[in-house]
Amino acid sequence: MRIRLKASNVLRKSLFLFFWVVALIGMARCAKAEIAFTSGSVENLDIYLMAPDGKDVERFTHHELSNSQPTWSPDGKQIAFVSDRNGLSFQIYVATIGIGKSIKLSQHLAHNRSPAWSPDGKQIVFSSVRDGNPEVYVMNADGTNPRRLTDHPRVDIHPAWSPDGKQIVFESSRIFGSDIFIMNANGTNVRRVTTSRFWDTEPAWSPDGKRIAFASYRDKIFDVYVINVDGTGERNLTNSKSRDQHPTWSPDGQQIAYSSEWNGIYSIYVMNANGGEIVGIAKDLKVAMHPAWSPRFLAVSSERKLPTRWGTLKAK
Repeated sequence: MRIRLKASNVLRKSLFLFFWVVALIGMARCAKAEIAFTSGSVENLDIYLMAPDGKDVERFTHHELSNSQPTWSPDGKQIAFVSDRNGLSFQIYVATIGIGKSIKLSQHLAHNRSPAWSPDGKQIVFSSVRDGNPEVYVMNADGTNPRRLTDHPRVDIHPAWSPDGKQIVFESSRIFGSDIFIMNANGTNVRRVTTSRFWDTEPAWSPDGKRIAFASYRDKIFDVYVINVDGTGERNLTNSKSRDQHPTWSPDGQQIAYSSEWNGIYSIYVMNANGGEIVGIAKDLKVAMHPAWSPRFLAVSSERKLPTRWGTLKAK
């Protein structure tokens, strides 16, 4: 009897040690993976993870069809993304860091894109053409209870939550061209933020809730801009000739990662939130775009920056 009890205790301790080691490995891996992004060929895009300095690149999804537009859960444990792996349309999936199994969230056969988690992790906002026109929808984080937030004959896409979860920013062509709009989280009180007659797209709310970064097609090229939530203080941050898109804020709001096509193919760069100190962090892949910064606090320190600077890039 004592021998059996001793063996049982040893087994329990062994199992506890095993799961503890697995958890530590998972946490260590997650600590390195602060930016998720899309990379691969046109036919086979996958989600990858990397540290903010471009190191420790790891493949997150493994599928022969496309996987793109990653977005982190608020606790940094899961990533939602878009995939056409069902062979019919783009759907929204979610996978847990360290596990990798993908679960399909959206259940409508129409295209579903641009997922974004609510700050409390309970909901995911996204765009869909399920009613015949691109509109903004929201569903529970497990894919249940999808409901429509916008209802307009023009295009409403690329939604993102405010840090307090009370508002949603999105792109719409409902007035002229395409502008950035804000609405309450229930779809009411829609108001216009940008008033350009060109294409403003891909809005991203700053962690302090005061600013919105976005890409805009002006002067016949995409640049990354920032604007105050009330529509004032608009600034061009990149001001380049290199097609800059897909902005995402660092957790402390001090930096912005984005995609740039300055060398003929999309790569990922990080700059200060005022547009200075641009650093290339993913430049040696087939393509690297749609960066999504983890909500965990870790920025690129001056000691870890790569030697590439924007002045060098412009000279090439």
